[in-house]
Amino acid sequence: MDGLFLDYYGQSEPLKSILKLEMIALREHMN
Repeated sequence: MDGLFLDYYGQSEPLKSILKLEMIALREHMN
């Protein structure tokens, strides 16, 4: 799921960077 999501939106570099930060924050919040 995450791989497809990141690959799909990864075409936009700024958006990709934002998504990476969001994913990291979300995972840290979940743990």
